[in-house]
Amino acid sequence: MEWRAINGFPYAVSNLGDVKNVRTGRTLKPKKQADGYLNITICRNGKRKTSGIHRLVAKAFIPNPSNKPTVNHINEVKHDNRVENLEWATHREQNMHGTRRERVKKNTDFKARNIDYAVVASKHNYCEINKEQRIPVLQFDLKGNIIQKHKGVNIAAKATGLNAGHITECCRGRYGRRTCGGYVWRYESNEVEPYPIAVTKSRFKEVHNG
Repeated sequence: MEWRAINGFPYAVSNLGDVKNVRTGRTLKPKKQADGYLNITICRNGKRKTSGIHRLVAKAFIPNPSNKPTVNHINEVKHDNRVENLEWATHREQNMHGTRRERVKKNTDFKARNIDYAVVASKHNYCEINKEQRIPVLQFDLKGNIIQKHKGVNIAAKATGLNAGHITECCRGRYGRRTCGGYVWRYESNEVEPYPIAVTKSRFKEVHNG
């Protein structure tokens, strides 16, 4: 087993997918998410950061000269975070890998959704970040004073060290989330069309039952 430091934190990750505190030597217990991925929470100076173990392993052991944004599990087992089972991938490569297309086709209720996916796909670039799809985000303090305007959610997340998904949830008012990192977040425009997502039968029922 080989251990490598996690940049900026007093922790190390192994080539087998384990994470330990280098000060105490204690191995952390990961938390399995609903989507099957294993997450771990690490701390530094009172600041907590949650990350997928597969991304920690990839960043520590796998070069990424093409700056690909995602990490793919080669055998499609999401909790198998051994370095030999991981590879950097584009979103397109993820979507084309293994049995994903067959699984999406099997679990998507096309009739119930009544959506022309060819038309939706033609409006969006799923392979790279499309600058035209970047929606400006406003950052406020808890008293409603504007602090900064960011060109997009990902840029705001990098500037503040916060989770981009949580910022998006604030902007869209999802799951009752109102703040992230002690700030209030809103899209600059109130007329924001949700990005298309792959909606399975279970998610479609959840939306309509909610």
